[in-house]
Amino acid sequence: MYSSYLLKDKFQKLLMPLMYAAVKLKLSANTITITSFLVSLIYVAALGFYGTTEALIVLPLVLFIKVALNALDGMVARFTHSISPAGSALNDICDVMSDVLLFSAVFVMVTENLFLWFALVILIFVIEYSALVVLSITHQRPTDGPFGKSDRAIFLGFIALAIAVGDASSSFIIFSLGVAILLAIITIYNRLKRISQCQDS
Repeated sequence: MYSSYLLKDKFQKLLMPLMYAAVKLKLSANTITITSFLVSLIYVAALGFYGTTEALIVLPLVLFIKVALNALDGMVARFTHSISPAGSALNDICDVMSDVLLFSAVFVMVTENLFLWFALVILIFVIEYSALVVLSITHQRPTDGPFGKSDRAIFLGFIALAIAVGDASSSFIIFSLGVAILLAIITIYNRLKRISQCQDS
């Protein structure tokens, strides 16, 4: 199924100059991972301080930086031969926590329907956990969409812009949450399906 992850190779080629610069500056992959998380954390803190939906217009830029750093840390780790279980675990934890923070910043600000938001947060955890389960069984990490890391960034950026410039209604927010939950469930199914495909092959 379609996922923006299919554009990964082209995106990484654009990031090559930054990778070489990071290596030259002796920035470790873990440093880049933590920086990515801090970008999300600082933005959410600023959003909470100002408390206006207009500030959401900046979120697409924050998400782009997050996606770029998320790709960059892996590139640096592979280039410097510094891939480690601890680094992989740190990357997974920071990615999930960033998503939870950013989705929270958008939806908790504009809706009181916390049940749908809570359901989406749980599903984000399950998406990433299912990837780890498949990895442990098949020794290949699934990247199936349609609600992987970069897919979630695109989705959330679009919703944030709609809210910031259009004063989105409560029904729009509920609909958006519903779509996100559906996409998350499909993603979990697509990833877990890899186990049976591996067993059949």
